Amino acid sequence: MKKVSLFLMLVCLSVVASAQKIGHTDGQVLLFSMPEITKVNADLEKISSDFTNTMNEMQKDYQTKLQEFESNKTTWPEAILQSKYKAIVDLEKNMGDFEQTANQELEKSRNEMIQPLVDRIGVAIEQVAKEEGYSYIIDASSGVLLYRGGDDVTDKIKTKLGIPLTPAAPAAPTTNPAPKK
Repeated sequence: MKKVSLFLMLVCLSVVASAQKIGHTDGQVLLFSMPEITKVNADLEKISSDFTNTMNEMQKDYQTKLQEFESNKTTWPEAILQSKYKAIVDLEKNMGDFEQTANQELEKSRNEMIQPLVDRIGVAIEQVAKEEGYSYIIDASSGVLLYRGGDDVTDKIKTKLGIPLTPAAPAAPTTNPAPKK
């Protein structure tokens, strides 16, 4: 019996000695709290607007060519019909290709603009983990956090990034008004 209790005591001591400090944060909250995100969003909006304007011009040209084709298809010779039809089909293909390329380039631009911010967040998380003795800091925005145990280190990371902390909203008064008679 003494051996079993001694063994259990040793197991408990080793578990306590190996306890790890765990924290959590929300990467999305950190990213969208950074002042630089406003410029990133504005730059992305400008790029998106440029793509949209170009696409609108292509659609306008397409509509013009399609209307011209429809109104003249009974009077044009076959060679002109084939040429105009091919131009419309080519424009449709170009519009589809342009839309796909624009979406890819917009996503690439987004990633390139956001990556330095994500890197800064990563460095700040590592610094807070080392300074505060955390073994793990889990990102709740990834959807992996199953239990909100440990410490919320979001404010510590914000401070490390130089992001002003938003004060908590004042609590509503808890006094109940006197009942009316």
